Amino acid sequence: MMKALSLPKEYSFFDLYHKFVKDCNTGRRLQSNGKKIAEGTIKNYCSTRKLLQNFCNEKKFKLRLYNVGQFGQRKLLTEKNYWTKFYKKFTDYLYQDCGNFDNYAGFNVKNIRTFFGYLNKQLLLNVGEFYKQFYVRKDEVEIVALLPEELNFFIYDKAFEEKLTPQLKKVKDVFVFGCTVALRFSDLNNLKKTNIHVAGDHWYLTVRSKKTLTDTRICLSDYAVNILVKYKRINGDFLLPRFNIVNMNLYLKKLFDNAGFTNDNRKVRNRRGVMNEIFRKRNNSNIVLGLGKSFANLS
Repeated sequence: MMKALSLPKEYSFFDLYHKFVKDCNTGRRLQSNGKKIAEGTIKNYCSTRKLLQNFCNEKKFKLRLYNVGQFGQRKLLTEKNYWTKFYKKFTDYLYQDCGNFDNYAGFNVKNIRTFFGYLNKQLLLNVGEFYKQFYVRKDEVEIVALLPEELNFFIYDKAFEEKLTPQLKKVKDVFVFGCTVALRFSDLNNLKKTNIHVAGDHWYLTVRSKKTLTDTRICLSDYAVNILVKYKRINGDFLLPRFNIVNMNLYLKKLFDNAGFTNDNRKVRNRRGVMNEIFRKRNNSNIVLGLGKSFANLS
């Protein structure tokens, strides 16, 4: 009697991706230095999962995984071609359908490569190393600096401040404080009263960066202290008004418009390594680039 041929083991891509995210949340998967995966990184993994689901639904592309340990040369070549096809279709989707640029495309491809590495190294599922052909594109973003006189305008021009809405006054204060202490937006947004130490007449801000885990101790200027005193009784445990980063970007654009800082400035992004000019508004360029990294870029 002829023995039935055994079919290769097929895995559900999204079931395994769900386990990947879960293991990051629970600490089963750790960083290479043994530390827990940051909450922001896990959110990024979830964002990539959602993007992949949208891609599969819109392009009718089925994502699946095989244990390739028993594959012969011919089946391995077929599997390699499958993942080459996926990479091309997925990046076409990012660039052509979604209108993304190299940094965002590369960010998602990098997350997918990380997921594959987890499957092979931590779960010991031999799904192949075809992911290593997924090229991660990067785009060096130009930093546009806020001029000293422009920052001084936001700090000291009371007539300008009086014309602002209550919401934009809060935005201006957070922005000025952020330029002064040079913290990333995520760190600035989470500052609490326990981060402040007073010694004599001096106020010190002590904070550990959420991303880099480095400690910073800053002696605050008088105007920075005045900002903190203004919100001392209305923000609970937090030092400053808190904003979602997307809303903060939008509010800052309005703030710069009101200030009249709309000089033309060339802004470019790369798509598949080809330079594309986006817009030339000075204020928009400053805000978009600054909040993605640190308010230090603007000071």
